[in-house]
Amino acid sequence: MISAKPTGSIGTTNNLKVTATTTNSISLSWSKVSTHLDSRRTYYYRVRAYYYYYDGNWKVHRVYGAYSTIVAGRTK
Repeated sequence: MISAKPTGSIGTTNNLKVTATTTNSISLSWSKVSTHLDSRRTYYYRVRAYYYYYDGNWKVHRVYGAYSTIVAGRTK
C-alpha cells in the first residue's frame, strides 16, 4: 500500500504511483498537488516507509522506518 500525507497546507496528492523498484529503492510519481502550488516556489519533501502486521489477537502493529533525507523541488 502506498499513500501520501502532506504536512502543512500544500494540499493533497493525486494519483500516487510506484514507477520503478529495485531491491532497496522505490520511485514514485504523482499528479499536481491540488491548486495550492504557486509558481516559482520551492517545496521540500521527505518520506518514510512502514509495514504492518497482525498479532495473534488480530491487533494491527505498524513498524516505521526512518524518514528519508529532505529533497527540494521548485515549480515552474
